Amino acid sequence: MIYDKSDKKLLVTNQSLQTTRDPKTMPSYTDQDICNFFIKKSKTIEETSISEAKAWLLTGRSMIPKNFQIQLQSYLLEKRQKNAEGCARCFEALFRMFPMEIIEEVNEIANAVKAVTLSTMKESDEEIFLNKVFNSLPVGMRMEVLMHRSEHTPILLEKCQSVLLMVKLFPDVVNQHGGNMLYTLSGCDADVHSPFRSHLVTELVPAVLRLCKNLQPSPALITLLNQCIEYYVLVDNDQEKEDAENDSRWDKLYGVVDQIGSILNWSIAPFFRDAAHSTGSTNVEMLLQSLCVAVQHRSHYTPTELAYIAVVIFLRCITAYYEKLSTSNVWKFSASEKAKLTLVEVFIPPPTNLSRNESPDPNLSVITTVSSNSSLHSDPSQLLQYFNTATKIWQLIQSLSGDRLEKEFFVILSSMNSLNFEKWSVFQEFEYDYKTYVGQHQISDANKTTNLVKLASMHCGLRNFKSAAEFAIKAVNEISTSPTTPTGPVATSPPVESKTNPFPRSRSISGSFGVVHVPKQTNFSFFNCPSYATTPSGCLVPQRRVHFISENKSEVLAYAVNILIQCFQSQMEIATTHKDDLCTGHLMTLLQLEWYSPPADMLLTQILDMIRSKGTFRYFPYFADFIIEGDILEQFMALGSNQDTAKPIVLDIFSGGNDGSVSGSTRRMGTRGVERGAKNDFKLCMKKQMLKNARENLESLIIKFLTLNKVDIFTCLEGR
Repeated sequence: MIYDKSDKKLLVTNQSLQTTRDPKTMPSYTDQDICNFFIKKSKTIEETSISEAKAWLLTGRSMIPKNFQIQLQSYLLEKRQKNAEGCARCFEALFRMFPMEIIEEVNEIANAVKAVTLSTMKESDEEIFLNKVFNSLPVGMRMEVLMHRSEHTPILLEKCQSVLLMVKLFPDVVNQHGGNMLYTLSGCDADVHSPFRSHLVTELVPAVLRLCKNLQPSPALITLLNQCIEYYVLVDNDQEKEDAENDSRWDKLYGVVDQIGSILNWSIAPFFRDAAHSTGSTNVEMLLQSLCVAVQHRSHYTPTELAYIAVVIFLRCITAYYEKLSTSNVWKFSASEKAKLTLVEVFIPPPTNLSRNESPDPNLSVITTVSSNSSLHSDPSQLLQYFNTATKIWQLIQSLSGDRLEKEFFVILSSMNSLNFEKWSVFQEFEYDYKTYVGQHQISDANKTTNLVKLASMHCGLRNFKSAAEFAIKAVNEISTSPTTPTGPVATSPPVESKTNPFPRSRSISGSFGVVHVPKQTNFSFFNCPSYATTPSGCLVPQRRVHFISENKSEVLAYAVNILIQCFQSQMEIATTHKDDLCTGHLMTLLQLEWYSPPADMLLTQILDMIRSKGTFRYFPYFADFIIEGDILEQFMALGSNQDTAKPIVLDIFSGGNDGSVSGSTRRMGTRGVERGAKNDFKLCMKKQMLKNARENLESLIIKFLTLNKVDIFTCLEGR
């Protein structure tokens, strides 16, 4: 018997209470009254005698074994006393009888186990103790606790971590139930950058696939595969390596694709492992070759498996391509902004034996180049490799129009919600560049980009020459006014007069220009390209070319000039109007930046032939201000000095004045019928013009020409 002096009431053990209690002689006590009494007695005596405190709770538990509060107090008492085994016994009883009421205690133990097992941080003393409590539970109970945590927590990350703990702590049990545990998480859609997705993709999925040997094909596996692809494609790669070929995230994705493919009974699996084994690397071009072989024999495979392989390789290529464009070792504007490469089409004049509208040979591959200056790009070959491989896959899929493989390819891409493929900036960048590469310029595409050089390229490809010229000159204005524009070694090249002309002048061009092996020059040139194809006789074959241009000042200027040369050359007509003389003269001014090159020489020859045919040429005052190239000046000296020409040539290019040229008003300098004094004045003007070659920086002169005369340039191209 137990006597309570404070209440002056008699309480007895559960057994005597059941046998002696008389309802008529004793007051009635509820279970809650009894529970409160024993808890109170235990707390009162705990500080002086822990054994008596436990005895009071033990008595109460025996009297009312299904009371939650007295069971909980027993657990908390053992916990305060740091008795791991006693705490485990009480927790086991609580968990079996009241699993939902002890969610907080379950979470506390699960978090402690996570901290000890998964975290790299130093765990606290409390976490170490709770981990001992967990380890004191029966193995089956430990598994049930983690499953309970996973099933009843609303936080996706905690769900994933609980399953991951089960995988790490109970691999044998996971082999039997791991698939179901993993599939419950596959339906949890979360942001691709969330910690949940990171744990799911990088830790849980590989662990379960490695441990579970009896996984059965399931639609949930496809969902998991999509989630893995999204993560590895879109995840922020803060530890990005300069060599994207060694980026381990893709190797991890390849492994997941091969493992899931094997479970789904894909005939092509393990595709990536076999391709890597056969080539010694995961080179994307080798993967493409293996894919092309599989597509040729696609009757042996399902469209779904081939489509997934194509999707993974394609996404790998365009992602790496985008990273190379944006983060390669290019001149940087500032510490927080990285310069970017832009793909544009390069235009060269066709040889004179071809009509102006004749297209380049479609059987020739498009020449794709990056600046050879290593300071502009660390490794151009990788950029080209990823772009060319992505282009070939895109062309391969489009060539299968109507085929089930093509449909599956786009269904897979559309099913990835986080990717949002059609609006994804990485794909849009590739799509713009792909259309530039194949020459499929569209106005709608031009309206989607704000890159000035790309807009100039698109409009020039569409033969919208005035718009092309406007964007080209805007690009020049941008680089010339921006104080942060990178200049690089090209912009600091020596003055033009110090360049040695590596080519002897040749006036024997007959209808086309031959290819001359051009040594590396200090100036940036789009016309001097050693990779153009030639005929057996050594003449240039018309061939499309695209180029990755950086934001380097000299490259942007050279490309803007390339656009404007194409605009003026396409509009050059044999006529007598002042407007056409301006067009011809402006073309000649711009050709100086590409001098000397065979295409520039050919265009100058055409200009000189036009002047001889017309018998007159007016380019005042631009000639004196902007023509400084010695070879061009020599040709005009010959035109103005030749007395044997059958048809007089009137050149209106210099003004009169007291500067040693011609006194009085402006004089037209002809080749016949003019006084000797005017001839001498003309020669003096030419000699003074020659001296400008030693003082002027050609790039600065061209920028000045474009800046001051943009209205005249636009006027020349109006209505054309």
